[in-house]
Amino acid sequence: MSSLSNVRWSWWAIPGLLTVAVIIVSVVAYSYADCRYIYRLEMDHYASGASQAIRPPDPISPLPITMAIRGVGRVVSTGVAWLAWSGILYLALILFGRNGVGFSSVWTLIQWSWLPYAVRGILQSAFMTLTGRPVYNQGLSGLVFDRTPPPMMSYDYVIPSVNEEALATVLSRLDVYLVWQLALMVMGTLALSRFSRRKAIAVIVGIWLVFTLVSVVPTFLPGTFARFRYF
Repeated sequence: MSSLSNVRWSWWAIPGLLTVAVIIVSVVAYSYADCRYIYRLEMDHYASGASQAIRPPDPISPLPITMAIRGVGRVVSTGVAWLAWSGILYLALILFGRNGVGFSSVWTLIQWSWLPYAVRGILQSAFMTLTGRPVYNQGLSGLVFDRTPPPMMSYDYVIPSVNEEALATVLSRLDVYLVWQLALMVMGTLALSRFSRRKAIAVIVGIWLVFTLVSVVPTFLPGTFARFRYF
């Protein structure tokens, strides 16, 4: 973290490119696991005799255009998150009188602090590839409502409330990788700014809370009730 003040392009390109590669791999793994899981549900439904189909369902595979859209969306949203974190943290450092810190150093700090999510992506991709079961509920969001498709013809659709959607959005961010990421950001802020530990923690946690609240706003807007909860 102390070396970030003497930043070179390769310092941020390494974690940045690694994160993008992991995003693409995780999107492919999720897409294939999702198709395998849905196909198993269809086969179970067919084997139960509840289906009147003449022949069993055909295996399904994800469309390349679907994976491309998912991948581009994930990469773009991650890039926006990098820019937002770097910009707000840089402004916070200036506000507290640390004008000697360059934006490139803060940008590199954010890139390296994102590596816990790359580790999560690798582990989840391996899990989804080996088990054929996609991760439908990130973090603790499954405690509010489960997004996992249930067995066919054995459930009712229930529209989750706005409050449940908002709470699930917040809980989806809570996991051990978030703690790891915030810890790296605090360490980097201490190395770049010479803040006290308490001030560095307050700045990083404060920025995270602001971004978390912003992410919840779309759930309170009209037209955001298209997703269903299953029982």
